[in-house]
Amino acid sequence: MRATSRYNHKLPAAFGLLPLVLVCVCASCTRGAYTYTPPVPPVDLSPRSIVVAHGPDATLEATVAYLSGKSYDLSIVARDSRVIHASFTPAQPDALIDCGSVQSWVQEYWTRREYDFKASTSHVKYETMDDKKLTRYERTAQLTGKATVLLTPLEDGRTRITASASYQLTRAFVRRQQKDSEWLTTLLSQAPLEFTSSTGAKDILGFQCFPTHALESEILAGIRARLD
Repeated sequence: MRATSRYNHKLPAAFGLLPLVLVCVCASCTRGAYTYTPPVPPVDLSPRSIVVAHGPDATLEATVAYLSGKSYDLSIVARDSRVIHASFTPAQPDALIDCGSVQSWVQEYWTRREYDFKASTSHVKYETMDDKKLTRYERTAQLTGKATVLLTPLEDGRTRITASASYQLTRAFVRRQQKDSEWLTTLLSQAPLEFTSSTGAKDILGFQCFPTHALESEILAGIRARLD
């Protein structure tokens, strides 16, 4: 998701006083704010599971077939213990995790620019004020992880399928800050944030993420579809 921006242009009532106004407010002609809103913790952070009316062997074959046909990299298929591990790297992290939202705005003279976006979106550009200086950010986010599918035999030839996942979100920033008539560029990175289907995570700056369980639900639905 890209940041949305809005531009507002307002002319002063006394246009003839414009030079005087600019001189008087030069020190404060650019201002802005940045707000990070953390995500709401999910009510249920337990692993997702379903029961199917098929034996573990048929369910295992359906699981391997489904994951192989999607963008998963099968790393371990333990047939004896009926555990399957598969790595993934989605193009859009915000479909699988919730890291809250960001709102920022800057105003130069009578032009105001506003930005509102999901904090887990893969690529975004926005502006804010850092140290009372106009600062432009270009932020990328990459999500990697490993899905685990556990098959548990039940009575009457049924099988319980439990899906869980571990996640790692890595963010990088290109920071451009205005100094006099020049723009100074700095490359910044944050330590990867790691969490699982059953936990969230928060870094030292208060940035927080939780799983949406969309991945786990999609895997279970895909396996069921293969069996039906």
